[in-house]
Amino acid sequence: MKRAILFIMLGGCAGSYQPSGPVTDEPERDVSGYEARIAELQSELDRVAGDSQPDMLDEEDAASSAQSPECRAGADLSDRICDLAERICAVADRDPSAVEIYGKCERSRAACRDAQSRVDRSCNGH
Repeated sequence: MKRAILFIMLGGCAGSYQPSGPVTDEPERDVSGYEARIAELQSELDRVAGDSQPDMLDEEDAASSAQSPECRAGADLSDRICDLAERICAVADRDPSAVEIYGKCERSRAACRDAQSRVDRSCNGH
């Protein structure tokens, strides 16, 4: 019974994460899809991490907070945002003339830094 519940829970998580596949021969379409997914993940992060900044935590409280389900979920979302940001930048690197994609690369890297910072503030009190 426990295994069935675990598989159901993991199946729900897996369904919401779309692993990044190979880049197609349509870089603008790839980048647009990555940007849309970043926006979705940011919305999920809003629900998980919120905008609250915790009070100063002592080391023990910070360690237990960092291991909470919310913090693990926030870290996962942050990692996924950063993965997509790097994919956008990889597309930009393949086509140096694509100035617009470079701008999207910088914006997506900023989204990555913001996500990491939010999770760090929410979970570690930094």
